[in-house]
Amino acid sequence: MRRECGYKGWEFVTWLDADGNAVDTVDDRFNSQFIMRDRYSGETYIPERTIAQVGIGFFSLPDVDKLGFTGSEYQVMLRYIFNHDDKDCVESEEHLRELMTPLSSRPSLTMEEDEDTVDDEERWAEPTY
Repeated sequence: MRRECGYKGWEFVTWLDADGNAVDTVDDRFNSQFIMRDRYSGETYIPERTIAQVGIGFFSLPDVDKLGFTGSEYQVMLRYIFNHDDKDCVESEEHLRELMTPLSSRPSLTMEEDEDTVDDEERWAEPTY
């Protein structure tokens, strides 16, 4: 089984558990090993790096679906990559859940001691020139 990385022409086959056995699901898709297959030769290999290390951008849309990600999760991951350093990837299921949580549902950060706070009315008021 080949062990180097390079996803062009390759497709996701299945996840591997901690013992190296093929499984349908894993607890953390970002930090689990998986098997890839060459679409043309059928050769398989296990990449040394995880999705947390290489990011989701190396996978085709059908592979993203096979990996178990929803369209919304995929959009959030791509947005995260585009808004950060290209080498900065979603690190875990917990990180993805945090990114998926709407800002309005997150605990508020209060700045009681900071006099520079702006309320919503002031924030969205028409600018004055």
